[in-house]
Parts: sequence; C-alpha cells; structure tokens
Amino acid sequence: MRFVRRETDRDVWLTTATKELLGTGLAGPSRLVAFKDAVASEWGTAHALWLTAERESRADLDWLFGFSVPRHAAVDGKSETPVPGPERRPPPPKPETPVPSAPELAREKDLLDKARIALKNQARPMTMLKAAVEAWSLADAEAWRFARAFSARRRVERLKWEEEEKAFAGAEGRGAGTGWGRWFDRGRR
Repeated sequence: MRFVRRETDRDVWLTTATKELLGTGLAGPSRLVAFKDAVASEWGTAHALWLTAERESRADLDWLFGFSVPRHAAVDGKSETPVPGPERRPPPPKPETPVPSAPELAREKDLLDKARIALKNQARPMTMLKAAVEAWSLADAEAWRFARAFSARRRVERLKWEEEEKAFAGAEGRGAGTGWGRWFDRGRR
C-alpha cells in the first residue's frame, strides 16, 4: 500500500482518457461527469463504444452494430474491392500513433490476462491491494465501475429484447411462432 501512495499518480487512466476533451487542468473527480456523459448520454452511446477488460463480450457487438461482426480475419489480412484498380487506389492513411509490433501485442495480451486473473483473485492480500488502489484513485475506480455497470445494463436490455422478439417470426425455431409461423398464413388463403 505504501508503494501505491508514494510511487503512483492518482487517476491516471481517467486523466489520459479525457485529456483531449478537457485538457490537463482538472482533477479526477471533476472529469467524472464528462466521462459519464461520454459513455452513457444519447450522443455518447451513438458515437462511442466502451468495453471493459474483465469480460470479453463479443455476443453484444452483433446487437450493437446491427450486423454480424466477422469472427475470423481475412486470410491475407486485406479487404479491398477490385475497383478501382491498384494503380488508381489512394495510398493507405498513415496511422496517428505508432503501430505496435507482434511482441508488444503479445506482452499487452499477457498483461491483460494477468489483470483479469488478479481481479478475480479473492485472497486477502489481493483484495487489500485492490482496495488500496481503488481508494488512491477514486475517480478511476468510479469511472471503471460506471463503464462496467453501463455494459451490464446494455446486456440486460439486449437479453430482454431477445426474449420479447423470440415470439415473432419464429426466432430460430423457438417460441410460439415456430418456423415462419405468422409470416405465411397458409390457413387464410
């Protein structure tokens, strides 16, 4: 706990996430309102997607985007149309930030896996350490809880919608309207 207090800065994640929007003059608690607005407001939900690291949730992405997100990358990694020809194609845009190398991506995945394991760990020393980090960076902890709760609410809304829609058009063969049911009223011809 001494290390957390003396060697780390407060609310680093929230400050970094909102620096472009709010500048550098505000403390963490003042940034929370803008963050929550960016995550959950009508404008924010239409222009941003916030996912939490604890849960890898691909199931909700299809529902959010309104189409099936491909689960596998293209064989050669390219998704180009043949028209216009390669000689007339504009050059690819330059990335705004440096592109991470394969070892950097592997290290990032390893760190994320370790963080997930640490968050699930219920041993007393680990829970005390998590409590100390959350107490030191209250705004970061609140932002994380808010994003997690918003994601959970969105998942509940999706499940409720699926339950309600299950009865229409035979939703995958379940419910009252099995098959094409009411869409093809054969008895009324």
